Amino acid sequence: MLKLDEKFLAIIRKNDMRSFHKAHRLLDAINNTVLEKAGHELCSRSEYHFRLGHEKYSDNALQFAHQIEGTLRFRGVNTSTLREKILYNMML
Repeated sequence: MLKLDEKFLAIIRKNDMRSFHKAHRLLDAINNTVLEKAGHELCSRSEYHFRLGHEKYSDNALQFAHQIEGTLRFRGVNTSTLREKILYNMML
C-alpha cells in the first residue's frame, strides 16, 4: 500500500466533515482496492454510530461512502456489494 493510500485511510478514520473534505481532494489519486476497503469501512462505521445514537457521525460516514461508491462506479468498478451496504444503512 502506498503512503498516500495510508494517509487517505487515516484521514477517513477521523470521521468528521473536515477530514472528509481533505480526503475528497485525494479521491482521484487513490486506487480502486483502497477505495473499496474505505467504502466498506465507512458503511460499518455508519451502522456502528447509528446504533450508538450518533446520527451526525453516521450520516457523515454514509455520505462519504456514497461519494466513494460514485467514484468507483465512474471508474467502471462493480460496486454492487458496497451499494447494498449503503442502501441497508440508509434504511436504518
